[in-house]
Amino acid sequence: MKNHVSQEIALSVLKAIFSARDVIRLSKMRGIIMCGYPGCGKSTIARLLGDAFKFERLSTDQIRMNELFKGQEHRKASEHEKVMISRYMVYEELSKRVNKKLNGNHRVVVDGTNLEPKRWSILGGILTKVSQNRVAIVVLKTPEWIIKKRFMNVSKERHNQWWSVYSYWKKYAKEGRAKFPTQKELPKVKIFKPKRYAIKTFEWVADIKAILWDVDGTLYKDTRELRETFDKPCIKAFGKAKKLSDKKAEKEFWKTYGKLSSKTKTLESVGIEAKQFIKDLAAEIEFHKFLRNDKKMIKTIKSLKHLKHFVLSNAGRKETIKKLRAIGIPLKLFEDIMVTYEFPYMKPDPRSFSTAVRKMKLKPSQVLTIGDREKTDIIPAEKADLRTCMVWGKCQYADVSLKTVYEVAELFGKEI
Repeated sequence: MKNHVSQEIALSVLKAIFSARDVIRLSKMRGIIMCGYPGCGKSTIARLLGDAFKFERLSTDQIRMNELFKGQEHRKASEHEKVMISRYMVYEELSKRVNKKLNGNHRVVVDGTNLEPKRWSILGGILTKVSQNRVAIVVLKTPEWIIKKRFMNVSKERHNQWWSVYSYWKKYAKEGRAKFPTQKELPKVKIFKPKRYAIKTFEWVADIKAILWDVDGTLYKDTRELRETFDKPCIKAFGKAKKLSDKKAEKEFWKTYGKLSSKTKTLESVGIEAKQFIKDLAAEIEFHKFLRNDKKMIKTIKSLKHLKHFVLSNAGRKETIKKLRAIGIPLKLFEDIMVTYEFPYMKPDPRSFSTAVRKMKLKPSQVLTIGDREKTDIIPAEKADLRTCMVWGKCQYADVSLKTVYEVAELFGKEI
């Protein structure tokens, strides 16, 4: 997360990482020191604290790589000893800047590993300027598997550089030359720890500006009765077009659907004017008899009012609106209801998602698509560079998988 975000979004993410009480306590600090291994999320949280509470972020990496030792490759294992020597010079400069900011009545968050003894020089400097009850240390003991996952999508060179410095720090700690601070050592300084390390949206959630909702099976759980009411006429038409018995028609229909991931395309594959067929079928179905008014779903969407909401459905407009009304979701909650029947491409074609993003006038990385089907919703959206969320199940390709659609609110630090 390199760019600044709004205060509301920063607060939402912080509340997903820390307890609500700890977020309030952090907001009252004058000096905060981040503490943790490389890749644990220190910089992300430091930036969020800056955006949420106007802390000024002072970074050891920025001073070392961009100023004092510009161009120095600090990620090579063979150079770590040299880097550790230069690190002391960096801490001296950092201490001066921290003191200067505090003298100017600023609030600071110190972004660095802060595991070696030099940390105490910075902490000592802060404590001479600020009351101990307004100084905090944020300790991040992020599990290694989570840190590894954060670096899965970087280049091999970048990954090797990171792993080199991470491994060095682990060795440094094992030798006793680096360690995490404890409350026993600092009884009057507040030490904060995340309540949740495995937050799926640890970085990218702050960049999200809109949610692109699938409808069928996502905003509501499909029922057997509704599926049968919809599927039986489709299978019958499919079998008639291919001159198959009812039993063979059903088997062949689902076999074709498995390949195409779209009932519309399945019907089109046997020469049926599928869009009109499904529109006529949907016009006859009384969706309110199968779907219930879902107040929790409405509350979930309303809790995310800082985001824009869009619908992308593989159906006709009238059918989609009928379903939304049956669930009880006010149409005004959505900026636009987009249906692929009006697009050049349908899901699972990734271009259907690209078309939707263009209409939204956003970047793909700013959009989180939420769906319940791997082949239809998640994989094509991921290919179109959108962020992806699988609900009601798991998907290895999704950025995040949730047991229920209502948990989407929790990703942004909201409770419903």
